[in-house]
Amino acid sequence: MRNRTGACVLISTLIISGCGSKGVSGCSQVASVSETTITLEAPSDAWSAGAYTLALTFNGRVVQCTMTIPDAASFSTSEIQGTCAPTEVAWTYSPICSQPTAVCDATACGQTASSGNCQPGKFRMTVVLFPAYVPDGGPSNPEEVNLSLMVNGMGLVDETIAPEETTTQPNGAGCGTSVNGSATVSVPMDGG
Repeated sequence: MRNRTGACVLISTLIISGCGSKGVSGCSQVASVSETTITLEAPSDAWSAGAYTLALTFNGRVVQCTMTIPDAASFSTSEIQGTCAPTEVAWTYSPICSQPTAVCDATACGQTASSGNCQPGKFRMTVVLFPAYVPDGGPSNPEEVNLSLMVNGMGLVDETIAPEETTTQPNGAGCGTSVNGSATVSVPMDGG
């Protein structure tokens, strides 16, 4: 029987395909996950140091999160994880980095990330909402999310957003779908 693990092909847009093994049905063994991602962007991608609180309301749930951001000048290129309760939300503060270069050989592809790829003093917050299970038994991404963000007790943003949904088949046609929501929120750092 022929080995179905093929060589990777690097396309100029860094889309990599053809890696990995295929199951008996031709579908990959990777599960499809649906989620909603909200990107929070500050002017010039510069965030004030301080104690941040994030409140979210979606699908009948209320989530409270906290995060402390150090002074950007002393901050490394590491990601900071917020603490959320309940834990169906992931809140991260990450440096903005360019895409690492992909390197492929005859059997595998890989990328090497380096802090040298990151823009000094430029950061982004990302909130990922994992789907809640609704009464009919299936997962549901929120149609609306109320988002409130504060730093050191000062309100930065309080708005209701409607994430845009896209449906993909990440494991190939007929191998399950993934429904993902996304939205971007501009955060004025002057409190308003």
